[in-house]
Parts: sequence; structure tokens; C-alpha cells
Amino acid sequence: MSETATISASDILCNLKAVVADLECQQKQQILKQLQQQLAQEQQLQKRQLQQQERSNKAPVQPSMFLMVPIEDTQNHESDKLSHSSRDHRNCSDKASTHGHNGNTRKAHEKKNHGDDSALELKGSKSRELRAGILYTGCGCLHRDGLQDDCPRSECQGQPECLVKPWPVCPPGIRCRSRHPESFGVPPNPNARSY
Repeated sequence: MSETATISASDILCNLKAVVADLECQQKQQILKQLQQQLAQEQQLQKRQLQQQERSNKAPVQPSMFLMVPIEDTQNHESDKLSHSSRDHRNCSDKASTHGHNGNTRKAHEKKNHGDDSALELKGSKSRELRAGILYTGCGCLHRDGLQDDCPRSECQGQPECLVKPWPVCPPGIRCRSRHPESFGVPPNPNARSY
């Protein structure tokens, strides 16, 4: 048969107090372990930061990009001024002006010196045009012999001069033909009188 034992309330209270004390002790131990882990991680981070600072102090800082800055040599420059005559400087300025876009300034300078009135004066390369990210370097009318419907150049924009056959007479076409007469023929002179 079964025996029934009576448990006193004081025994229950003592057992409950012991269980609660044991649980509180376990919780405190877990909190202490977490704090110790956090402290260890913080100490490791501080050590790494100190090591990085020491490395950066030891090694010189190199820039990520090197710039080349031209510096004029003043010693040679003063002696060059004394040795060159005004004629040499004029020749240098002529040479500098001949390095224009595609040599156009040199051609214009030569034509001015020769006194050729019928020659066109070329003032830089006006035939280059950037539209919608595309660089147009010549007249599309000229290369297609006027057989197209329109030209993408802003100076043309479908003018009737673009469609003249065999050679268009729009401004970019005339400039291109004047630059390359051996390929496209001599452009008509707009100032010429017809009798």
C-alpha cells in the first residue's frame, strides 16, 4: 500500500529557497561570463588599434596618387634669354602657331604670306562637333555624295545645300573640300562673279 507522507510547509519553503538561490547563482555566473567575454574583445580591439598606430608611425605615409608638377629651370632660362635673338623668338612663335588643329593655322599663315586672295583662310578646325556623345569630324553629306536624306551636323540640319550632287555646298562640306581638294575637288568660290 501506499504510504502518504506529510510534508511540512517549512520543508517546502526551505527547498524553494535553495532552488531560487541556486538559480540566482547560475544567472550571476552567466552574466559574469558575458562581461568577461566583452572585456576580452574590447582589449583585443584596443591592442589591434595600438598596433596599427605603431605601424603607421613607423612607415612613411605614401600618397595614393603621384602628381607631376612641371618646374621651370630658372638657371638655364636666364642664360637662354641672353643667347637668343629676337629673330629666334619670332621663329619659335611661328613654329608654335603651326602646331594648331590638323595644321590649319600653318596653312592659313602660309596663304596669308603668299598673298593669294582666292585662298580660304582657315581659322582652326570648326568641323569637329560633339553631339549626344558622338564626335563628328567631317561632313556626312560629302562622304555620301549628297545621296542621303539628311546630315546630323548642326550646321546642316537637312538644308537643301546638303543634297546638291555630286558635291554638297553646305558649310561643313565646303570646309572639308577645301582641306582635301585632291579627294573631293575644288569647292566653288562664293565670291566669284559669274558673267
